[in-house]
Amino acid sequence: MEYIKTFESYNNLIDPNLNFNLNTFPKDVKDTLENEYGHYFLHNFDWNDMQDKHGEGFNQWLDQNKSDEFKKNINLLIQKTRADLITLKRLKLSEKALEYFEELIKPTLCNSVLTQPLSVYMQYALYNSHSIKDLNKAYLDAKNIIDSDGSINIDKVKQSEVFIGGDISLPNFERFAKNNPEYLGVFNDWKKLFDKHTELLIKDLNAFRSSTPYNKIKDLYDFLLSYI
Repeated sequence: MEYIKTFESYNNLIDPNLNFNLNTFPKDVKDTLENEYGHYFLHNFDWNDMQDKHGEGFNQWLDQNKSDEFKKNINLLIQKTRADLITLKRLKLSEKALEYFEELIKPTLCNSVLTQPLSVYMQYALYNSHSIKDLNKAYLDAKNIIDSDGSINIDKVKQSEVFIGGDISLPNFERFAKNNPEYLGVFNDWKKLFDKHTELLIKDLNAFRSSTPYNKIKDLYDFLLSYI
């Protein structure tokens, strides 16, 4: 019989006599489970007390505790991993929508709305603190791009591979739209896409690290569902 498995019913579908041994899980899945979602089912005890209580049998007790807590929280883990997959999928879609819209409007906008490329020297200044050592290095680097007549040799100025420019700048575009009202509708449409992408970009995942790759979460999610 076909039916829809709701999150609330997942635990009820698990065989109560089924025992889990996390040490038998695929290594990548186990690593993602414990390192990224372990805060939802691990370490809910005092380590010192349990070590004193179980002595040499602590490791065996720890494995059993992990399995028991995993079993009790598998419903929660499915919810958390699924929510993260949805968030990452929406982020990817919002990024694509923003990129596509910008590709359409950039040819009609002047360069003043775009970010400008930076040199490697500006990149260094942004990324590093200004200690005496840093300032001396910047001074020596700057000397290398100045010709004997005191002019800057553009051919010696290396462009940053990080800050390459060409992206739409929010404040620049906003000023441009105010000075050119015919572009205000375009700006508003772009701003909606920009805000949505930014909102999803800064949203924290349920995973311990927001940089956790989609494919690792998907592998874990599929593995969790295999028990349902």
